[in-house]
Amino acid sequence: MDLSKFKQFYHDIKDEIKDLHKHLKPDANSSEHVGTQQQQNHQQHQYQPSASHQHAPAQHQSYGVNDTAQEKQPQGAWVHGPPAFQQTPYGGPPPTQAQQPPAAPISHGHAHSQVNVIPTQAELDNVQMAASKLWDLDVNRLEPGRDFQINLQNATKVYANVDAARDPFFKHVHENIFRRLPTYNLFYCLLDNYHSHTGTSEKVTSEEIREQNAFIAELLKTPVIQYCHQYLAAKRLAPQDLSQFGKLLQEIWFTLYKREVANDSSAFEHTFVGEIRSGKGITGFHNWIQFFYEERKGTVNYQGYILPRGCRASQPERAHVLSLQLSWHGEVKPVSTFFMGSSPEFEVALYTLIFLAGNEDNYVNFEGCDMNLKCHRFRNRDGQRLGSCYPVCS
Repeated sequence: MDLSKFKQFYHDIKDEIKDLHKHLKPDANSSEHVGTQQQQNHQQHQYQPSASHQHAPAQHQSYGVNDTAQEKQPQGAWVHGPPAFQQTPYGGPPPTQAQQPPAAPISHGHAHSQVNVIPTQAELDNVQMAASKLWDLDVNRLEPGRDFQINLQNATKVYANVDAARDPFFKHVHENIFRRLPTYNLFYCLLDNYHSHTGTSEKVTSEEIREQNAFIAELLKTPVIQYCHQYLAAKRLAPQDLSQFGKLLQEIWFTLYKREVANDSSAFEHTFVGEIRSGKGITGFHNWIQFFYEERKGTVNYQGYILPRGCRASQPERAHVLSLQLSWHGEVKPVSTFFMGSSPEFEVALYTLIFLAGNEDNYVNFEGCDMNLKCHRFRNRDGQRLGSCYPVCS
Protein backbone atom coordinates (compact mmCIF):
# COMPACT_ATOMS: atom_id res chain seq x y z
CA MET A 1 0.00 0.00 0.00
CA ASP A 2 1.51 3.35 -0.99
CA LEU A 3 1.32 6.40 1.26
CA SER A 4 -1.60 8.05 -0.57
CA LYS A 5 -3.73 4.91 -0.32
CA PHE A 6 -2.82 4.52 3.34
CA LYS A 7 -3.89 8.08 4.10
CA GLN A 8 -7.22 7.50 2.33
CA PHE A 9 -7.70 4.24 4.29
CA TYR A 10 -6.94 6.07 7.54
CA HIS A 11 -9.41 8.87 6.82
CA ASP A 12 -12.10 6.34 5.83
CA ILE A 13 -11.70 4.70 9.25
CA LYS A 14 -11.88 8.09 10.98
CA ASP A 15 -15.16 8.83 9.17
CA GLU A 16 -16.59 5.51 10.31
CA ILE A 17 -15.61 6.30 13.89
CA LYS A 18 -17.38 9.66 13.72
CA ASP A 19 -20.54 7.83 12.68
CA LEU A 20 -20.09 5.47 15.64
CA HIS A 21 -19.67 8.43 18.00
CA LYS A 22 -23.05 9.78 16.93
CA HIS A 23 -24.63 6.63 18.35
CA LEU A 24 -22.45 6.70 21.46
CA LYS A 25 -22.94 10.38 22.30
CA PRO A 26 -25.42 10.71 25.19
CA ASP A 27 -28.28 13.14 25.44
CA ALA A 28 -28.34 16.22 27.61
CA ASN A 29 -29.63 14.27 30.61
CA SER A 30 -26.90 11.63 30.59
CA SER A 31 -23.92 11.25 32.90
CA GLU A 32 -21.61 12.71 30.25
CA HIS A 33 -22.87 16.17 31.13
CA VAL A 34 -21.66 16.17 34.70
CA GLY A 35 -18.29 17.68 33.92
CA THR A 36 -18.45 20.34 36.63
CA GLN A 37 -19.15 17.81 39.36
CA GLN A 38 -16.49 15.47 38.00
CA GLN A 39 -13.91 18.24 38.06
CA GLN A 40 -14.79 18.93 41.68
CA ASN A 41 -14.36 15.25 42.50
CA HIS A 42 -11.02 15.18 40.72
CA GLN A 43 -9.78 18.09 42.79
CA GLN A 44 -10.11 15.80 45.78
CA HIS A 45 -7.69 13.38 44.00
CA GLN A 46 -9.67 10.31 44.94
CA TYR A 47 -11.51 7.73 42.89
CA GLN A 48 -15.02 7.53 44.34
CA PRO A 49 -17.70 5.65 42.37
CA SER A 50 -20.93 7.60 42.30
CA ALA A 51 -24.16 5.86 43.25
CA SER A 52 -25.94 7.76 40.47
CA HIS A 53 -23.87 5.89 37.89
CA GLN A 54 -24.29 2.37 39.22
CA HIS A 55 -26.81 1.33 36.57
CA ALA A 56 -25.91 3.60 33.67
CA PRO A 57 -25.27 1.74 30.38
CA ALA A 58 -21.56 1.51 29.72
CA GLN A 59 -21.84 2.77 26.16
CA HIS A 60 -23.27 6.09 27.39
CA GLN A 61 -20.62 6.77 30.00
CA SER A 62 -18.12 9.59 29.91
CA TYR A 63 -15.32 7.74 31.64
CA GLY A 64 -14.05 10.34 34.09
CA VAL A 65 -13.72 13.19 31.58
CA ASN A 66 -16.04 15.93 30.36
CA ASP A 67 -15.94 15.55 26.57
CA THR A 68 -16.57 19.26 26.03
CA ALA A 69 -13.23 20.14 27.61
CA GLN A 70 -10.54 21.38 25.25
CA GLU A 71 -7.62 20.49 27.50
CA LYS A 72 -7.34 17.62 29.92
CA GLN A 73 -6.00 18.51 33.34
CA PRO A 74 -4.33 16.00 35.67
CA GLN A 75 -6.97 13.79 37.28
CA GLY A 76 -5.84 12.10 40.43
CA ALA A 77 -7.50 8.75 40.86
CA TRP A 78 -6.13 7.75 44.26
CA VAL A 79 -4.79 9.99 46.96
CA HIS A 80 -2.86 7.09 48.51
CA GLY A 81 -2.08 5.19 45.30
CA PRO A 82 -4.29 2.75 43.37
CA PRO A 83 -6.41 0.17 45.18
CA ALA A 84 -3.76 -2.55 44.91
CA PHE A 85 -1.49 -0.53 47.17
CA GLN A 86 -3.99 0.78 49.69
CA GLN A 87 -4.43 -0.84 53.07
CA THR A 88 -8.19 -0.45 52.72
CA PRO A 89 -9.55 -2.16 49.59
CA TYR A 90 -12.76 -1.40 47.79
CA GLY A 91 -15.63 -1.89 50.23
CA GLY A 92 -18.34 -4.50 50.01
CA PRO A 93 -18.25 -8.19 49.21
CA PRO A 94 -16.98 -9.62 45.94
CA PRO A 95 -19.55 -9.64 43.12
CA THR A 96 -22.35 -12.13 43.69
CA GLN A 97 -23.59 -14.47 41.02
CA ALA A 98 -26.44 -12.08 40.30
CA GLN A 99 -23.98 -9.24 39.72
CA GLN A 100 -21.75 -11.19 37.36
CA PRO A 101 -22.00 -10.32 33.67
CA PRO A 102 -23.34 -12.90 31.23
CA ALA A 103 -20.84 -15.08 29.44
CA ALA A 104 -19.37 -13.04 26.62
CA PRO A 105 -19.91 -14.17 23.02
CA ILE A 106 -16.92 -15.17 20.94
CA SER A 107 -16.68 -12.84 17.97
CA HIS A 108 -13.74 -13.73 15.74
CA GLY A 109 -11.75 -16.70 14.61
CA HIS A 110 -13.50 -19.24 16.82
CA ALA A 111 -16.74 -21.19 16.83
CA HIS A 112 -19.63 -19.10 18.10
CA SER A 113 -20.19 -20.09 21.71
CA GLN A 114 -20.20 -18.66 25.20
CA VAL A 115 -17.10 -18.19 27.31
CA ASN A 116 -16.84 -18.09 31.07
CA VAL A 117 -15.38 -14.86 32.44
CA ILE A 118 -15.58 -15.80 36.13
CA PRO A 119 -12.14 -16.50 37.67
CA THR A 120 -11.60 -19.67 39.64
CA GLN A 121 -10.18 -19.63 43.15
CA ALA A 122 -6.91 -21.03 41.79
CA GLU A 123 -6.68 -18.10 39.37
CA LEU A 124 -7.50 -15.61 42.12
CA ASP A 125 -4.62 -17.04 44.11
CA ASN A 126 -2.15 -16.91 41.22
CA VAL A 127 -1.62 -13.91 38.93
CA GLN A 128 0.27 -16.03 36.42
CA MET A 129 -2.72 -18.35 36.03
CA ALA A 130 -4.98 -15.34 35.58
CA ALA A 131 -2.68 -13.98 32.86
CA SER A 132 -2.83 -17.34 31.08
CA LYS A 133 -6.62 -17.27 31.29
CA LEU A 134 -6.63 -13.84 29.65
CA TRP A 135 -4.54 -15.28 26.83
CA ASP A 136 -7.11 -18.04 26.34
CA LEU A 137 -9.96 -15.50 26.39
CA ASP A 138 -8.47 -13.30 23.66
CA VAL A 139 -11.02 -14.37 21.07
CA ASN A 140 -10.16 -11.44 18.78
CA ARG A 141 -6.49 -12.32 18.55
CA LEU A 142 -5.27 -12.42 14.94
CA GLU A 143 -3.35 -15.33 13.49
CA PRO A 144 0.00 -14.73 11.76
CA GLY A 145 -0.10 -16.04 8.22
CA ARG A 146 -3.90 -15.85 8.10
CA ASP A 147 -4.85 -12.32 9.18
CA PHE A 148 -1.49 -10.70 8.51
CA GLN A 149 1.87 -11.59 6.99
CA ILE A 150 5.27 -10.33 8.03
CA ASN A 151 8.66 -10.30 6.34
CA LEU A 152 11.28 -11.05 9.00
CA GLN A 153 14.30 -11.06 6.69
CA ASN A 154 17.47 -11.13 8.80
CA ALA A 155 18.05 -11.58 12.50
CA THR A 156 20.10 -8.96 14.31
CA LYS A 157 21.69 -8.36 17.70
CA VAL A 158 20.75 -5.85 20.37
CA TYR A 159 24.15 -4.22 20.11
CA ALA A 160 24.17 -4.15 16.27
CA ASN A 161 24.25 -0.74 14.64
CA VAL A 162 23.28 -1.74 11.11
CA ASP A 163 19.98 -2.12 9.28
CA ALA A 164 19.60 -5.85 8.72
CA ALA A 165 16.27 -5.58 6.90
CA ARG A 166 15.97 -3.88 3.55
CA ASP A 167 12.19 -4.28 3.21
CA PRO A 168 9.27 -3.36 5.48
CA PHE A 169 8.28 -5.64 8.35
CA PHE A 170 4.63 -6.01 7.39
CA LYS A 171 3.99 -7.69 4.10
CA HIS A 172 0.22 -7.62 4.37
CA VAL A 173 -2.48 -6.86 6.94
CA HIS A 174 -6.14 -7.44 6.10
CA GLU A 175 -7.53 -3.92 6.24
CA ASN A 176 -11.11 -5.06 6.89
CA ILE A 177 -9.94 -6.08 10.38
CA PHE A 178 -9.91 -2.40 11.35
CA ARG A 179 -13.44 -1.99 10.08
CA ARG A 180 -14.92 -5.26 11.29
CA LEU A 181 -13.51 -5.38 14.84
CA PRO A 182 -14.56 -2.28 16.83
CA THR A 183 -11.75 -2.37 19.41
CA TYR A 184 -9.10 -2.49 16.67
CA ASN A 185 -10.83 0.34 14.84
CA LEU A 186 -11.12 2.55 17.91
CA PHE A 187 -7.60 1.77 19.13
CA TYR A 188 -6.23 2.65 15.70
CA CYS A 189 -7.91 6.06 15.84
CA LEU A 190 -6.25 6.89 19.19
CA LEU A 191 -2.74 6.55 17.80
CA ASP A 192 -2.50 10.00 16.20
CA ASN A 193 -3.56 11.87 19.35
CA TYR A 194 -0.08 12.34 20.81
CA HIS A 195 3.18 14.19 20.33
CA SER A 196 6.05 11.77 19.75
CA HIS A 197 8.48 13.78 21.91
CA THR A 198 8.17 14.24 25.65
CA GLY A 199 8.58 17.78 26.92
CA THR A 200 5.49 19.01 25.06
CA SER A 201 2.23 19.16 27.01
CA GLU A 202 -0.59 17.24 25.38
CA LYS A 203 -3.75 19.14 24.44
CA VAL A 204 -6.71 16.78 24.44
CA THR A 205 -9.63 17.86 22.24
CA SER A 206 -13.28 16.98 22.73
CA GLU A 207 -13.07 14.67 19.69
CA GLU A 208 -10.15 12.80 21.24
CA ILE A 209 -12.04 12.41 24.50
CA ARG A 210 -14.99 10.95 22.59
CA GLU A 211 -12.55 8.52 20.96
CA GLN A 212 -11.29 7.48 24.38
CA ASN A 213 -14.82 6.98 25.71
CA ALA A 214 -15.88 5.00 22.64
CA PHE A 215 -12.81 2.76 22.98
CA ILE A 216 -13.51 2.03 26.65
CA ALA A 217 -17.19 1.35 25.92
CA GLU A 218 -16.17 -1.33 23.40
CA LEU A 219 -13.54 -2.75 25.75
CA LEU A 220 -16.19 -3.42 28.37
CA LYS A 221 -18.04 -5.72 25.96
CA THR A 222 -15.09 -8.10 25.52
CA PRO A 223 -14.40 -11.33 27.44
CA VAL A 224 -10.86 -10.38 28.48
CA ILE A 225 -11.92 -7.06 30.02
CA GLN A 226 -14.92 -8.65 31.73
CA TYR A 227 -12.66 -11.33 33.20
CA CYS A 228 -10.16 -8.66 34.32
CA HIS A 229 -13.00 -6.79 36.01
CA GLN A 230 -14.34 -9.91 37.75
CA TYR A 231 -10.84 -10.82 38.91
CA LEU A 232 -10.02 -7.40 40.35
CA ALA A 233 -13.47 -6.90 41.87
CA ALA A 234 -13.30 -10.31 43.57
CA LYS A 235 -10.00 -9.24 45.14
CA ARG A 236 -11.51 -5.82 46.02
CA LEU A 237 -9.04 -4.01 43.82
CA ALA A 238 -11.67 -2.48 41.52
CA PRO A 239 -15.31 -1.35 41.67
CA GLN A 240 -17.95 -4.06 41.45
CA ASP A 241 -19.95 -2.15 38.87
CA LEU A 242 -18.72 -2.62 35.29
CA SER A 243 -19.36 0.97 34.22
CA GLN A 244 -17.38 2.20 37.22
CA PHE A 245 -14.60 -0.12 36.15
CA GLY A 246 -14.64 1.78 32.86
CA LYS A 247 -13.91 4.94 34.83
CA LEU A 248 -10.99 3.19 36.48
CA LEU A 249 -9.60 2.19 33.07
CA GLN A 250 -9.91 5.82 32.01
CA GLU A 251 -7.93 6.92 35.05
CA ILE A 252 -5.18 4.36 34.62
CA TRP A 253 -4.62 4.69 30.89
CA PHE A 254 -5.56 8.21 29.81
CA THR A 255 -4.77 10.43 32.79
CA LEU A 256 -1.97 12.78 31.77
CA TYR A 257 1.09 13.11 33.97
CA LYS A 258 4.58 14.57 33.87
CA ARG A 259 7.73 13.00 32.48
CA GLU A 260 9.58 16.21 31.58
CA VAL A 261 6.84 18.85 31.78
CA ALA A 262 3.26 18.81 33.05
CA ASN A 263 0.80 16.71 31.05
CA ASP A 264 3.33 15.47 28.49
CA SER A 265 2.69 11.73 28.93
CA SER A 266 0.25 8.99 29.92
CA ALA A 267 0.27 5.22 30.39
CA PHE A 268 -1.46 4.73 27.04
CA GLU A 269 0.90 6.98 25.14
CA HIS A 270 4.07 5.54 26.63
CA THR A 271 3.16 1.85 26.56
CA PHE A 272 1.37 1.59 23.23
CA VAL A 273 2.30 4.65 21.15
CA GLY A 274 5.86 5.25 22.33
CA GLU A 275 7.78 8.40 23.13
CA ILE A 276 11.10 9.98 22.24
CA ARG A 277 12.77 11.37 25.33
CA SER A 278 15.72 13.73 25.28
CA GLY A 279 18.92 11.84 26.02
CA LYS A 280 17.14 8.47 26.22
CA GLY A 281 15.91 7.91 22.69
CA ILE A 282 12.77 5.82 22.12
CA THR A 283 10.92 4.64 25.21
CA GLY A 284 7.79 2.52 25.32
CA PHE A 285 6.43 1.61 21.87
CA HIS A 286 5.29 -1.93 22.66
CA ASN A 287 2.36 -2.47 20.31
CA TRP A 288 2.22 -4.18 16.93
CA ILE A 289 -0.68 -2.07 15.62
CA GLN A 290 1.28 1.10 16.33
CA PHE A 291 4.26 -0.39 14.48
CA PHE A 292 2.02 -1.17 11.50
CA TYR A 293 0.54 2.34 11.60
CA GLU A 294 3.92 4.07 11.75
CA GLU A 295 5.50 1.83 9.12
CA ARG A 296 2.70 2.63 6.67
CA LYS A 297 3.27 6.34 7.35
CA GLY A 298 6.97 5.90 6.63
CA THR A 299 8.08 7.16 10.06
CA VAL A 300 9.39 3.85 11.43
CA ASN A 301 12.06 1.59 9.95
CA TYR A 302 12.34 -2.11 10.75
CA GLN A 303 15.99 -3.13 11.21
CA GLY A 304 15.77 -6.85 11.96
CA TYR A 305 14.34 -9.29 14.47
CA ILE A 306 15.76 -10.72 17.67
CA LEU A 307 14.32 -14.15 18.41
CA PRO A 308 13.88 -14.42 22.18
CA ARG A 309 15.83 -17.27 23.75
CA GLY A 310 12.82 -18.27 25.84
CA CYS A 311 10.75 -18.90 22.72
CA ARG A 312 11.18 -22.12 20.82
CA ALA A 313 9.17 -21.17 17.74
CA SER A 314 10.21 -23.25 14.74
CA GLN A 315 8.58 -20.62 12.54
CA PRO A 316 9.25 -17.19 14.08
CA GLU A 317 7.18 -15.51 11.37
CA ARG A 318 4.17 -17.22 12.96
CA ALA A 319 5.11 -16.43 16.56
CA HIS A 320 2.79 -14.39 18.77
CA VAL A 321 5.73 -12.70 20.53
CA LEU A 322 8.70 -11.10 18.76
CA SER A 323 11.52 -8.72 19.62
CA LEU A 324 12.50 -6.18 16.96
CA GLN A 325 15.05 -3.47 16.41
CA LEU A 326 13.57 -0.29 14.97
CA SER A 327 14.24 3.34 14.26
CA TRP A 328 11.53 5.98 14.67
CA HIS A 329 11.87 9.61 13.70
CA GLY A 330 15.62 9.02 13.36
CA GLU A 331 16.09 7.48 16.82
CA VAL A 332 17.02 3.80 17.22
CA LYS A 333 15.52 1.44 19.79
CA PRO A 334 17.90 -1.56 20.07
CA VAL A 335 15.10 -3.92 21.09
CA SER A 336 11.35 -3.65 21.58
CA THR A 337 9.18 -6.68 22.27
CA PHE A 338 5.64 -6.97 20.92
CA PHE A 339 2.76 -9.34 21.19
CA MET A 340 1.98 -10.09 17.54
CA GLY A 341 -1.68 -10.15 16.58
CA SER A 342 -3.02 -9.77 20.11
CA SER A 343 -6.14 -7.65 20.43
CA PRO A 344 -6.12 -4.19 22.04
CA GLU A 345 -8.48 -5.44 24.74
CA PHE A 346 -6.10 -8.26 25.67
CA GLU A 347 -3.16 -5.93 26.23
CA VAL A 348 -5.25 -3.40 28.20
CA ALA A 349 -6.71 -6.21 30.35
CA LEU A 350 -3.36 -7.94 30.91
CA TYR A 351 -1.45 -4.80 31.84
CA THR A 352 -4.29 -3.47 34.02
CA LEU A 353 -4.42 -6.75 35.93
CA ILE A 354 -0.63 -6.77 36.37
CA PHE A 355 -0.60 -3.13 37.46
CA LEU A 356 -3.24 -3.60 40.16
CA ALA A 357 -2.63 -7.19 41.26
CA GLY A 358 0.87 -8.12 40.10
CA ASN A 359 4.48 -7.28 40.84
CA GLU A 360 7.27 -5.52 38.98
CA ASP A 361 8.30 -8.90 37.52
CA ASN A 362 5.60 -11.37 36.51
CA TYR A 363 6.80 -14.59 34.87
CA VAL A 364 4.36 -16.29 32.51
CA ASN A 365 4.36 -18.72 29.60
CA PHE A 366 2.20 -18.13 26.54
CA GLU A 367 2.21 -20.83 23.86
CA GLY A 368 5.60 -22.16 24.89
CA CYS A 369 7.25 -18.76 25.19
CA ASP A 370 8.67 -17.87 28.61
CA MET A 371 8.47 -14.17 29.34
CA ASN A 372 8.48 -11.61 32.10
CA LEU A 373 5.67 -9.08 32.11
CA LYS A 374 7.51 -6.03 33.36
CA CYS A 375 5.48 -3.37 35.15
CA HIS A 376 6.92 0.04 36.05
CA ARG A 377 5.02 2.12 38.58
CA PHE A 378 5.75 5.54 39.98
CA ARG A 379 4.12 7.88 42.43
CA ASN A 380 3.23 11.51 41.87
CA ARG A 381 1.08 13.92 43.89
CA ASP A 382 -2.05 12.18 42.60
CA GLY A 383 -0.97 8.73 43.75
CA GLN A 384 0.43 5.61 42.12
CA ARG A 385 0.65 5.65 38.33
CA LEU A 386 1.37 3.15 35.59
CA GLY A 387 4.55 4.19 33.83
CA SER A 388 4.82 1.26 31.42
CA CYS A 389 4.04 -2.43 31.04
CA TYR A 390 5.46 -4.77 28.42
CA PRO A 391 6.74 -8.31 27.78
CA VAL A 392 10.42 -9.18 28.14
CA CYS A 393 11.36 -12.56 26.73
CA SER A 394 13.92 -14.70 28.53
